[in-house]
Amino acid sequence: MSGPALSLRQALEARAPESQRAEILAVADSFAPELGRYAELIASPGGAAFGFMTRGEGAAFTARVAATLKELGLPAAASEHHAALASWFEHIRGFAKFEWHRDGSAALAPMAAVYFRRRPQIESALSRLAALGVVESVRERLRELAAILEKPTVHFVSAAFLRGVEPQHKLYFSQLVIDERKPAIEDRLRRVFDLLGLGDLRERWLPVHRRALASPVETTLYVSFNFTAGQLVPTVKVDYPGLFPTQVAAFGGAEPQGRDEIAAEASSVGAAMGADHLAYLGVRFEAGQWPPRLKYYADRHGEPAQGAA
Repeated sequence: MSGPALSLRQALEARAPESQRAEILAVADSFAPELGRYAELIASPGGAAFGFMTRGEGAAFTARVAATLKELGLPAAASEHHAALASWFEHIRGFAKFEWHRDGSAALAPMAAVYFRRRPQIESALSRLAALGVVESVRERLRELAAILEKPTVHFVSAAFLRGVEPQHKLYFSQLVIDERKPAIEDRLRRVFDLLGLGDLRERWLPVHRRALASPVETTLYVSFNFTAGQLVPTVKVDYPGLFPTQVAAFGGAEPQGRDEIAAEASSVGAAMGADHLAYLGVRFEAGQWPPRLKYYADRHGEPAQGAA
């Protein structure tokens, strides 16, 4: 084992408690071929959660993801929903994420999520979600959010699975970031905040948002929404690309000590995957909550699969 898979394995080993280390590493090892090509380390502030993501193609990858969902004791509804998404997207451009969360019990609680990057039309996605039981009121609100973001397509269709909880749907919309589009992106996000009842955060959000997108380099950020079959969760997550630790720290609130801790954590996550910055910083905005919830992502790429484009 070498390259991205080894870096990821070492990072997980350092973070996993001894009592669950073998179990967590076994999950990673079952995806060693994919991790050798693409590995993403995931961590939350203060060690609240950690895990990994990789991507794969074909029915065999789908089958290994399905087997892992069962091994982790996730509900049957998770397996059923994963199967429905994999069938919808023909087992192509799939991603799988596995995390372990500290929830106050002695053992870490597992969580999994699956993603498909097929960019379906928004109306096609909403029709499929209706067939999966998502109610009309939720679908209409998602249609409004897509219109605000001026996106006719969905970049990622996703779902997250936890024990004792119904599947959590997620839709991700991309926003191309170049200097001339930055004012439009700000305006769209303000309108998203207002629609979701997050307008009280806008003044605090805007300065750190601008700092996060200060580079003139073309890049992409992602805006995502969580919902169940019957309810849209009134939060929005923005995944900011390519942030350095000082930029990450700006999302940490007013206390210098807290910002320093966040910068150190972001630096550690990036360094584990051989980088001096994060691939993405996930920032979840919720009404009345500042600082927002953060999640760190650092990735490393290896050699592509033989014959891959």
